Amino acid sequence: MGNYTRWILINLLLPLSPFAIRLYIIFIGSNQGLTINNIAEVPEILFYSIFLCVIALNINLNGQKRHFEQFVRLFLTIILVLDFLTLGMVYSNNYGTNTLLFSLIFSIIPLLIAIAYKFFYKNEYRNEY
Repeated sequence: MGNYTRWILINLLLPLSPFAIRLYIIFIGSNQGLTINNIAEVPEILFYSIFLCVIALNINLNGQKRHFEQFVRLFLTIILVLDFLTLGMVYSNNYGTNTLLFSLIFSIIPLLIAIAYKFFYKNEYRNEY
């Protein structure tokens, strides 16, 4: 198994295991129907987003940080803070109808950043020298 395949499996697909477990329980159990609201719980999506932000922040932890890296780190840190605030709102039962949409969008953005930064930008940076 290649390094990139292993990185994708461990860092991007393994955090999706709560969704797989939820699907299994909903599919096997008889109490709930298979609806998007039963599958996509907001805390699980927020935890996935938090995990991806941490992964993306750790990609270039000890490397050279130019303006692009500083911008990406600031953007991911802002997403992390918003995720934690939203998670607090969810656990205090103080969230609205747009919380699911916010959670989905802010879990896709770190996913795309992590993939692009790991595979494309870091390879470009390595090939410059």
